Amino acid sequence: CTPVLNVFHDFYGIPDNGPWGSLTSYDCGRKYIAGGSGTFDDPLTFASPTGAYKACEVVYDPYLQKYLRNEAICFNCSGKIKVWTGSATVDGGRDQIACENLLAARNQVLIRKPANNLKVESKYSAAKGGKTTCNTRAVFPSYFYQGYC
Repeated sequence: CTPVLNVFHDFYGIPDNGPWGSLTSYDCGRKYIAGGSGTFDDPLTFASPTGAYKACEVVYDPYLQKYLRNEAICFNCSGKIKVWTGSATVDGGRDQIACENLLAARNQVLIRKPANNLKVESKYSAAKGGKTTCNTRAVFPSYFYQGYC
């Protein structure tokens, strides 16, 4: 278990992922489609700069209280990750992008090689349905990362 400090969290989805929509760079068992619920067995997709994380690597995110899996390459992401939000089929439009901007956070921590039984928040920060619901109460900016390793 190793903490990665000072990670900027950004978010993305169909409306701001260009022509790729919900397609990912790596299969990771999901047939190149972004998604996930955030549990250890169904991690949420995240994108990172090439070489920052291994393809399909699973990490734990205390800010979201979810497991994430590196399934995509982010070309303009030095020092940050982008976490998938919304549906894999429905474009949430401007409302979804506004929600992604509200959820963005600096100076967060990711836990590499996490235990498989850490707390998982069941609520989504941005709803997966057609209408975007932004749940800023489903993020947890105050935590002690040392307790995760």
